[in-house]
Amino acid sequence: MKKFFASMTACAASSALCAASPEPVDYVNPYMGNISHVLKPTYPTVQLPNSMMRVVPKRDNFSEAQVEGLPVAMFAHRNLPRNGIEVFSSDAPEADAENAYPRKYFYDREKITPYSLSVFLEGENVSAKFAPSFRSAVWELDFSESKPAQRAVKLWAAPGRARAKDGRIGFTQDLPGGAKMHIEMEFETAPERVFETSDGSAAVAVFPKGAAAVRARYGMSFISPERALENLRREMPDFDADRAAAEGRRIWNEKLSKIKVKGDEGYMRTFYTSLWRTYERMVDFSEYGAHYNPFDKSVRESPSPFYSDDWIWDTYRTVHPLRILIEPEMEADMLNSYMEMAEASPEKWLPTFPQIFGDAHCMNGFHIVPSLLDACVKGLPGVDARRAFELSKNTLETATIIPWARAKAGELDAFYAESGYFPALREGERESAANVNRFERRQAVAVTLAAAYDDWCLAGLAALAGDSGTASKYSARALNYRNLFNPATQFFHPKDKAGKFIEPFDYRFSGGAGFRDYYDENNGHTYRWDVPHDFEGLVSLMGGAENFAGNLDSLFSTPLGKEKREFYAQNGPDQTGNIGQFAMGNEPSFHIPYLYNCAGLPWRTQKTVRMASEMWIRNDLMGVPGDEDGGAMSAFMVFTQLGFYPASVGKPHYEIGSPFFEEALIDLGGGKTFKITAKNASRENKYIQSARLNGRPFNSSRLSHADVAAGGVLEFEMGEKPNRAWGLARQ
Repeated sequence: MKKFFASMTACAASSALCAASPEPVDYVNPYMGNISHVLKPTYPTVQLPNSMMRVVPKRDNFSEAQVEGLPVAMFAHRNLPRNGIEVFSSDAPEADAENAYPRKYFYDREKITPYSLSVFLEGENVSAKFAPSFRSAVWELDFSESKPAQRAVKLWAAPGRARAKDGRIGFTQDLPGGAKMHIEMEFETAPERVFETSDGSAAVAVFPKGAAAVRARYGMSFISPERALENLRREMPDFDADRAAAEGRRIWNEKLSKIKVKGDEGYMRTFYTSLWRTYERMVDFSEYGAHYNPFDKSVRESPSPFYSDDWIWDTYRTVHPLRILIEPEMEADMLNSYMEMAEASPEKWLPTFPQIFGDAHCMNGFHIVPSLLDACVKGLPGVDARRAFELSKNTLETATIIPWARAKAGELDAFYAESGYFPALREGERESAANVNRFERRQAVAVTLAAAYDDWCLAGLAALAGDSGTASKYSARALNYRNLFNPATQFFHPKDKAGKFIEPFDYRFSGGAGFRDYYDENNGHTYRWDVPHDFEGLVSLMGGAENFAGNLDSLFSTPLGKEKREFYAQNGPDQTGNIGQFAMGNEPSFHIPYLYNCAGLPWRTQKTVRMASEMWIRNDLMGVPGDEDGGAMSAFMVFTQLGFYPASVGKPHYEIGSPFFEEALIDLGGGKTFKITAKNASRENKYIQSARLNGRPFNSSRLSHADVAAGGVLEFEMGEKPNRAWGLARQ
């Protein structure tokens, strides 16, 4: 600790030198993507890596002119909870505290970093400064410009119950599923009095008239108010926001230094902002030897971290594979948390969108199964393949594959098991099956493709567990995707229960809102490529590499077909970031630019990944083209800028793209590093001319995980024009 304070003092004494030598955290722009293209924006979240304590200014878009007071804590990603802090000066604080809330403030001078937030609240003329720890935080409130009256700090939550006792204020907020969030706040200078509002949902601390400053610290817990206070006392030794921010800065720099890059400054800003966002989730909900498990509503004593708050349909593609490389211990803890959640549930099912209140169970598929397989085949220590297999097998054999439904398998699942595809309804045909969400619909093609992939992953886990019978059964089911392939059009095409293709059909527009009758959030052009376990088989179905490449070309060149306002309103508000029919703004598209490698055209992959990412993912307020669902798009950018990508999660290799940086050093832990150099790399020089791996010529467009995990050096020579002879081998 002495060394830490000494380093902070030294840095403060030589601030010019510190400013001249930016650290990774200095490249992070929390405002990137804060104005959305169509749906949700990114939020400028302030938190330590994967921490329980996290806040964002309470507004939906950066462009809003007001904020709802000051934030306290969130319980779920991108959730703007109904709680907050209000500050005001009043000659009658008891009466003013009864005013309807949340109170909105015009604001100015806002500054947000990953580890701090400061803002000026107009009207009340209060300057506020915030810094978090892992389960606690501190606010410093400067009233020196406020009118001369009593100072009041109101803490509120709804639905919830407030507490005001012994000079402290707090609340217990009711969450879905019976979970509760507890907050306890105390002050550096004792308030004159504390009280609860008449409705019981807010607590107020009152300070003397003309007080210049109020400093408050608070802790949070999902176990009890007493635990919240204990967490606070463990983590926040004083009321100094600057000290807490300095410690947060140190922690963030340590994390972001897991990958050190050198090159174009604009690329570095996009890269480190993206890497930072991958540490938003999953969230460690453990509280010093105990945690609340929402799947059996118990408090469990355990020294291990307990992680939740994940949207696996999104994050399995990129964030989980990234952590296998740079945070292997954390990734193992996260996967073990998934398995603990499953074992605690009555059905023993793996969740899909685990939260602190249980499984939100959204989207389609059980794509934690690919993440479990990916960890096992890549040799991630600490993940039991037998345990993963048993839970995956039980989930896939007893839970329904109907999207957005956490229910036992039923008639549609029986049909899938017998017929090898999920049946679609014809336009106007009435839904009769149980558990089908009226808005989310059957998503018949998307569900079939997702189930085939999950089954392939279960077969892989079965093989690792030594169950050859299950491995054989599910290897066969993994080919079910072929049952919806229409050879006449070379698209995946919905079939009715009689086995006939739905006609007439338009792969751009058919399927209703979000294309959900047949696909999900994206149209048939996107789902044409959704076979991550068998790209070679897809090449064969399409008649070979030449046709496969031609179909890829058509994806990027087929017009949207409608005016954007009409397309997004009527069809696909998630299918954003368009290049033709390609949608950079949604997760099922991420791997598609890399598929030119499978057609023997790696130079086209190099061109296309640069085009798509540079066009749509930028360091500005609208620089994220779609919903950033918990780091998935950000991790796509991290991999893409490094120059390789996990297009087939569950297989121990990566597709090579186009490295952005002159040099990138990945800390693999255990003293091992993997270094990537790209001589002459620039915006113009995006094409690989030649490569060497550990000093030996390398001519493959595929990179094995074993080569990365062993550590070493991958060297590229870059140029402005493609070398069409490079990368034709497939490792």
